[in-house]
Amino acid sequence: MRLTRRHWPSLRASGEPLQISAIVDVFGSGECQEDGRRPYVVTQLLSGQTLDRLIREASQRLTVGRVVHILVQVCHGLQAAHDHKLIHRGLKPSNLFVLNDDSVKIVDFGVLHLLDVRITGTLRYMSPEQLDMKGTSAATDIFSLGVVAYEALTGVNPFDRRTESATAEAIRSQIPPAASELNPAVTKGLSQVVAKAMAKGPGHRFGSAREFAEYLQMALINEAVDLFGNARIQPRVARARRALREGDLEFAKEILNDLQREGLVDPEIGRLLEDVGHRQTAPLPPAPSPRLLGSPGSWGCPRGCQTTPPEQLAEQLQHPTAHAIWDRALEVRRRN
Repeated sequence: MRLTRRHWPSLRASGEPLQISAIVDVFGSGECQEDGRRPYVVTQLLSGQTLDRLIREASQRLTVGRVVHILVQVCHGLQAAHDHKLIHRGLKPSNLFVLNDDSVKIVDFGVLHLLDVRITGTLRYMSPEQLDMKGTSAATDIFSLGVVAYEALTGVNPFDRRTESATAEAIRSQIPPAASELNPAVTKGLSQVVAKAMAKGPGHRFGSAREFAEYLQMALINEAVDLFGNARIQPRVARARRALREGDLEFAKEILNDLQREGLVDPEIGRLLEDVGHRQTAPLPPAPSPRLLGSPGSWGCPRGCQTTPPEQLAEQLQHPTAHAIWDRALEVRRRN
């Protein structure tokens, strides 16, 4: 880690070094007189490897259980720091050090800043509020740890794209596939926990790192994890389904996207969004000839429904663009 003079006031403002098992011990700090008074910190010598290296090596020893064990320790370290009004703001696999006994140390806490002070981190682990410079909180660390969790469980960073602008857009608005879709060893419950940690809005994430750890442990032992409450969620899904039936594709999409932005992982939401996308891209058939709309009872519909109004016929046909077809047909009729 390279310290610069801009970090120095924050290092001093953080007070005495935190004595927390999951955070690397800091034994001292000062300024190097022989090197232009460059700030330095003295930390313990660690024996092990970073989580980043474990992920890159795709070690078979990095099982789901081991990943959760690592994440829970990180959560405990973060909770202790957050209790002191300190946040990391730069969590990523390369600064989570896994010791030979499988205990974990969070490193680079030498650049801790007081809460509500803005700082950038590695782009693909940054939260939406960091990107938009809206201020940060403990929820910022929870988001970053959620991204780390996803990558450790799947081997894929959920937001990494070819360009920085594409990566930033993915963080702000795109929903990655459930971790269980990329790694069958990951349960749906664990996927849900990780997705909630990566919710776009800070208020939709876990209330604390401690809560994140509790849900990780519950999911690992397949304990029922109901983070949202079906009684509250299902009515919204039902509204989206009804809007889809009625042809209000934009409203259906808005409901479903809101649920995903809150961190909800549910196969039905994915299927409904697929249906919306299919209907939005389906070609619109040409409007019926105006002469077919000459008088009531001659709507040009299939045999046996000569007196069926267009609105009812649209429902009977169950065509994704039936309403749009009739709207166009009626518009032609008005013009003629």
